[in-house]
Amino acid sequence: MSRNWDQTLKDWAETINATDEERGRSAREAIQQAIRGAPKLEQKGIDVFVTGSYRNNTNTRADSDIDVAVVLRDLAFYEFPADGSVTREILGLRTSDYSFGAFRNDVEAALQARFGTGNVTAGARLLGADGEATRRRGPQALRRLPPG
Repeated sequence: MSRNWDQTLKDWAETINATDEERGRSAREAIQQAIRGAPKLEQKGIDVFVTGSYRNNTNTRADSDIDVAVVLRDLAFYEFPADGSVTREILGLRTSDYSFGAFRNDVEAALQARFGTGNVTAGARLLGADGEATRRRGPQALRRLPPG
């Protein structure tokens, strides 16, 4: 079946409507509840916010996914240039036993506890929650979180 590209482009050009805005807010809140309910994450400084097309008001239609960022504010995960021109010592940074991989795993576990293990997939670039399965506990959402 061929797609009517004129209509598709017109649809994409429309501004976000109240339903789409509610889907974005609801996705953020569902993920935030998952994070707050996770014993390993509840005491950490974490921000959860809608990002991507919903935030930028581009390609936000009822059939599109929702990008939600989960950001740990307590730590910074970093990589320095191999030439040694910038180091942890130069910047006065302290080390931590909590790695980025541990953070990603803790977020994945929190999402699985909230949405069900079978409804959360870990991909090469993100964690995803199945939209239909999560509607019972919150709307479709994708969390962009690189692998640990």
